[in-house]
Amino acid sequence: MDKEAEFVKMYEEHYKTVQRYVRTILGSSSFSEDVVQDTFLEAWRKFDIIREHPNQGGWLIRTACYKIRNIRKRFNRLETISLDDGVEPSREDYALETKELDVILEKTLNEEERLRFKRYYLWGYTIPEIARLEGISENNARVRISRVIHKLRKEILAVSFLSFAMSGMLENLCMLVKDFMMF
Repeated sequence: MDKEAEFVKMYEEHYKTVQRYVRTILGSSSFSEDVVQDTFLEAWRKFDIIREHPNQGGWLIRTACYKIRNIRKRFNRLETISLDDGVEPSREDYALETKELDVILEKTLNEEERLRFKRYYLWGYTIPEIARLEGISENNARVRISRVIHKLRKEILAVSFLSFAMSGMLENLCMLVKDFMMF
């Protein structure tokens, strides 16, 4: 049997299983079909390897899992969008934002993590300075700051979701999330 016929046979044999797996994770969104197609495209590119694989279905599921993970990583990177309209915030606005930040920091981070966050982002300490103060390597300081930011991102996303839901817009959000199922 030639390569193309073998691939078609494998595709027909495993397509529904891969599709079901991906839809279970992502829901029935446009991303689901993209992931399924990317998975089979990868299988075609590596068909010489997968052709002899003892568990082709397992290989396809594992590949789909990696594809889903990569999509989630892309969507978890938060981009900041400037909403600055040129208006200088008032002292009251700044005080309110500071209080909100303190509440989120208090709720999310332990004392050591809060101090690390404030040193780096509020007080302008450099990585080498933080490493020296904490008695750790610079790489370790970077990793710890990265972990703090990851925890804060998760909390801010959760708070944003809850406030959005509480404002009566949950149905609109569900319509948007249906296509992006990345929470």
